[in-house]
Amino acid sequence: MKIYTINLFVISVLITGCSSTSSVLINQNEAKSPQVAVMPLHGAYGQQASDFITEQLATKGVATIERAQLNYILREHGFKKTDQFNQSSLAEYGRFLGVKKMLTGTISSVEGPLYSFPHVNITLKVVDVSTGQITWVGRYGNSFWTSAISTQGDIQRGAKKIVKEFVKVHGTQF
Repeated sequence: MKIYTINLFVISVLITGCSSTSSVLINQNEAKSPQVAVMPLHGAYGQQASDFITEQLATKGVATIERAQLNYILREHGFKKTDQFNQSSLAEYGRFLGVKKMLTGTISSVEGPLYSFPHVNITLKVVDVSTGQITWVGRYGNSFWTSAISTQGDIQRGAKKIVKEFVKVHGTQF
């Protein structure tokens, strides 16, 4: 009975220790007008990936337009979810939004081995609004990753890594 109680306690501690909660306070004194807009990535997990990328950019200090505002402005200008963007139309929408950079890209999933969750591959492109040119491409994906705990966790990990590379190249001020 004593061993059973100890085992139950250890299992309880392990289970509750696996959950996590986090928050980040973004300094309001340093708040600037949005400089970057993240479009929904193409693919089944596109909206979720865009949200994680936007969150990561904000935590790194990059002034990013909020998704509801982005959707409102795009609807006002006749954008439909089925529309495909090219570089010049992204630059045009970027000017409407008042940002300097538009981020777009794709996310795809690849089934993992045995019983693991699908893994994701993310390609993120940066379009400079003033020139309409793609100025940076970042990629995330790990073909050697043999076991994913969750697809959502892989998307979060990908967003964190790709934004880290973006900030390393571009900084946080534009």
